Amino acid sequence: MVSLKTGAVYRIYYTNWKTNIAPIVFILYQGITKVHAINISAIQMSHADRLKIISIISKLSKVKNSTKYTGRVLFRIFRMYAPQQIGKCYRTYHSSLITKYGLVNYGLNTKEEFNEFELKYQSKEMYQEGSKRLETKTLNLFNQKGAKLGEDHFARTSRDTVINVGDVSNVAPTSSQATTTEGTTETPSNDNYLG
Repeated sequence: MVSLKTGAVYRIYYTNWKTNIAPIVFILYQGITKVHAINISAIQMSHADRLKIISIISKLSKVKNSTKYTGRVLFRIFRMYAPQQIGKCYRTYHSSLITKYGLVNYGLNTKEEFNEFELKYQSKEMYQEGSKRLETKTLNLFNQKGAKLGEDHFARTSRDTVINVGDVSNVAPTSSQATTTEGTTETPSNDNYLG
């Protein structure tokens, strides 16, 4: 299950994408099946629209106790101060269709407010690519809360796992294994075979 924190900025990989497969999003609320977010990298927005959204996030990050705001309060703040931009960038995402994510900015939160589970299962690729984006660099410049994650904060993929199997070059098939010739299939002579 995806664990995204309200008020943080992530780069997500969304499999049911329409215009942007890996958007940078500001999380408003995560429910059981859906994530409500502001897509900072929405293609429909101009640079001025993005700057307005980023400036609101950076101003909110300086407000004391802004981490206590609910998704509904955050949405109302954005709708009040940037109604045209919210019409272009408010999105809902199905949680089950977010396959990878990487925290790129703490947003309204501090690093200490994230528990180990929220930081553990992130994609290193999404974090690195998201950190290079102009939207993320601008937000980091404004609010000074860019995520700096170490190697222990990333999920391990199967290709990262090293398995030492030893020397397998001298292994010959045993007599119980099936031998086949091209175009034929034979089953092993085993009493437990149910074929």
